[in-house]
Amino acid sequence: MDIIKLLGELYEPAYMVDEDRRIVYWNKQAEIVTGYKAEEIIGRHCYDNILRHVSTTGQRLCHEGCPLQDSIKTKKVNEAQVFLHHKRGFRVPVRVRTIPFFDEVDKKHKAIEVFTDYRDERSLYLENKELQEKVITDSLTGIYNREFIDYQIDTCIHEFNTFNISFGVLFIDIDHFKKVNDTFGHDIGDKVLVAVTQTIKVNIRMEDFVGRYGG
Repeated sequence: MDIIKLLGELYEPAYMVDEDRRIVYWNKQAEIVTGYKAEEIIGRHCYDNILRHVSTTGQRLCHEGCPLQDSIKTKKVNEAQVFLHHKRGFRVPVRVRTIPFFDEVDKKHKAIEVFTDYRDERSLYLENKELQEKVITDSLTGIYNREFIDYQIDTCIHEFNTFNISFGVLFIDIDHFKKVNDTFGHDIGDKVLVAVTQTIKVNIRMEDFVGRYGG
């Protein structure tokens, strides 16, 4: 049986890890639900601060209590309800099923995690590309706008109060930006703003996000 072909044809998000929990396959549905492309994920370990699975009681599962790790050790199927971390920063509630197997091709123990997204419609709007452009993206810089930043901060505060998951907020101001606009005009000011935001965007971690809050 071709496991890779089977996972590729699933309607459910799924990925495969080796016995060291290194991700070796990531299907298209997993890309849609998590926001992470296969090329960003394959080769990394599932505990590398990517999906950051958290139980419904707030327990962080990547290093202790991980259903996938338990399946690899016990060779048994596991099921659980957890929250995973979307690339854009919000939590996604999913039902996971982890399945261990022995790969006859390279003679190694591996495991598959299949997960089902059961978010409500309020969260699903973030997946709509048209709404993403019109509702949560700043038209000038292409980064998130104030509405989404406020939404994300509210989400982080809720997660901190519920799961004790810490977070940080960094406000960055461009020195003498008004002088740039007054001296060279707003067109040049816009170019400066775009250059600064893109510089920040390409230097943040995968799990971080950047937005324009004002100015």
